[in-house]
Amino acid sequence: MTDLWFLYPVAVLATLAIMYATHTINRASHRRQHDLAAAAEAIKAHYDALYELLDDDDVPENLKSAAYAFHKSVTDRGVALEIANFVCSDAEIEPTDAMVQFDKDVEAFRLTNRPAYDRFRTIISSGMAAMLLRWPETADVFERAAFEAAIESERQREISNAVVVRSVRSNKNHDDPHFGGTLATA
Repeated sequence: MTDLWFLYPVAVLATLAIMYATHTINRASHRRQHDLAAAAEAIKAHYDALYELLDDDDVPENLKSAAYAFHKSVTDRGVALEIANFVCSDAEIEPTDAMVQFDKDVEAFRLTNRPAYDRFRTIISSGMAAMLLRWPETADVFERAAFEAAIESERQREISNAVVVRSVRSNKNHDDPHFGGTLATA
């Protein structure tokens, strides 16, 4: 029995390693639960604002169309990964004609119907939050995106407008004259 004294420190170290691994897994599990709960809150806000906007007769059809096209992208893991990669890259956005026109339309809408404009922005911001928090590989980027939104509202606006325009263009079964006719040809 005295020849096995060296096993005691090994057993203690193995026990500590198991305890550390269990603690780490437990923390990651709690973090994931928190992310999914936040994503659920964000998707509820997204749907509530979307339904109100789509039911509002004072909202131009092109903005309803853009909001709905973006809504369809919220569940797309590929779009979430694109946004995450873009946020992490610090790349500049090269505005397209469609993005410039969309920005002008949204600004005009803001000046004429602020409550509906706020719902439109809620659709975009809550949709992006739900999109990023839904998958583990994009959840960590949410913190950076939220930080950038707080300090660089212009960049956040550009990112959200680019995502909306991309969503509209990727919706191949949708015709929208605001974005240049049939989107399948855009």
